Amino acid sequence: MSLELPLSLDAGHRGIMIASAGTLGWDVRVDVDGVTVLRSHVSDWHRVERLRARVEAQFTPSTPAATASAARSASSSSA
Repeated sequence: MSLELPLSLDAGHRGIMIASAGTLGWDVRVDVDGVTVLRSHVSDWHRVERLRARVEAQFTPSTPAATASAARSASSSSA
């Protein structure tokens, strides 16, 4: 069984997560703007959901984590 899950990313990006069930968990692939940016294997569906949330947070700058990360990047590049 394979599931295609659309990702909620910022307006500049389109993404999809493809999760394929195996005997020992889920094989996960994340494509953003037509490019595979992540391949992983997780043991259960809850880990697929957490991985999806982390990917969406990384590509959505309005989240507090992304904003903090952008601020750290800006301050380290200006030093």
